[in-house]
Amino acid sequence: MMELRKENKTLIIAVIIVILLVIVSFKNNGITGLVTSDISNSQLAVSPSIVRVGEPIFITVNPGSEGVNQKLSFYQLEDSLRKRSIDLCDNPICYDSTSLSFTIPTNWEHGVYRITIYDYSLHDFLSAEFTIRK
Repeated sequence: MMELRKENKTLIIAVIIVILLVIVSFKNNGITGLVTSDISNSQLAVSPSIVRVGEPIFITVNPGSEGVNQKLSFYQLEDSLRKRSIDLCDNPICYDSTSLSFTIPTNWEHGVYRITIYDYSLHDFLSAEFTIRK
């Protein structure tokens, strides 16, 4: 009878240790761990945020592990029409971080513009805005 109780205590202690390890693991890494931290690294940035026609803007794209679509698109927020698309790389999916400059065409009107690119890690579009002033 004493042996049975000792085995039960050992089993209970082992189960408690496993449960504690699982709890500590989830608190440190989250449920999706590395996937969540990879997604948070996807970004699209533009600078400066205010420009005039004929001036350059600088665009930086940092894709997640699954890459981004090669098409970087420019929209004017007022009418939501695409003004232009440019290729970020030579392949349909771009995996490398890229920085480029883009000169604002002289025929673009003043207003707020949005740059978008589809990110396959997020399964959504990344976007950044800039303003063209008179």
